Amino acid sequence: MRLAAEEMETLIRWNEQENFAVIWTSSPRAQARLARMGLEPARREGDGTRYTVPKGAVQLKPGRSAVLIAGGRDDLKAFLRGEWRPEPAQGVLKGREGGLTPYEQETFINWDERDPDAEIYTASSKVQARLQRVGLRPVRKDAWALVYTVPREAVRLKLKATVRVAGSGGKKGRYQGAGRFSEEAASPGFMRV
Repeated sequence: MRLAAEEMETLIRWNEQENFAVIWTSSPRAQARLARMGLEPARREGDGTRYTVPKGAVQLKPGRSAVLIAGGRDDLKAFLRGEWRPEPAQGVLKGREGGLTPYEQETFINWDERDPDAEIYTASSKVQARLQRVGLRPVRKDAWALVYTVPREAVRLKLKATVRVAGSGGKKGRYQGAGRFSEEAASPGFMRV
């Protein structure tokens, strides 16, 4: 059964405690772009596919300058070297008096194939500060979170595809997912949604 355009959703989610972002998409277009970047699905769930990437791969470019919206530049570098592993939150997570725990400080970026805009829902003060630094203003306020709207072309997943491959005599390679590289010609390392 074919999904309607409004059912072809893509969701990117992360929190301030873990070092990874989860991408879930039921959009064949987004799945094809992620496959061209060399990402392999972590799991298939119903009509959708789930991917795990370092937080540093998630970018927002609403104007001339881009911002690593989720932070994690060091995790992205380790990912490109093939040394990165997702680190899920450990132990019991209890709320603090007067605020949210780092695990509860989540950010969601959501869009569907019908709508030209993406919605960013964030309870993270770090992400809110980064969004305000690039000139975005919230359209709505929740109890703990702010909601922003951006053109979905501004949301990018950036994985540098041209990297030095260890033991290849200085040749450049293309990232193939799960720490594997190919010595083929490098391809563009970002995805516009």
